[in-house]
Amino acid sequence: MKGYITSKKYMKNEIWSLISFCGAPPWYITLSPADNKHPISLYYADTKEEFTPVIHSKSEKDSLIADNPVASARFFIL
Repeated sequence: MKGYITSKKYMKNEIWSLISFCGAPPWYITLSPADNKHPISLYYADTKEEFTPVIHSKSEKDSLIADNPVASARFFIL
């Protein structure tokens, strides 16, 4: 069945077999969270002591992160 550990194991084996047969792919994908949209990052950037999730506008989010770049770094390390 799809999604079970056994099927994931078979898919992983297929990927390794393809890499062995065709070579490694020439591209790599790195996923990283968007720090200017995540509530925890905005919490670190804000000066409030309590965590009260507030929906900020895009410009407010961007300015909070720009004013406190350490918050982005702390969020990235999470």
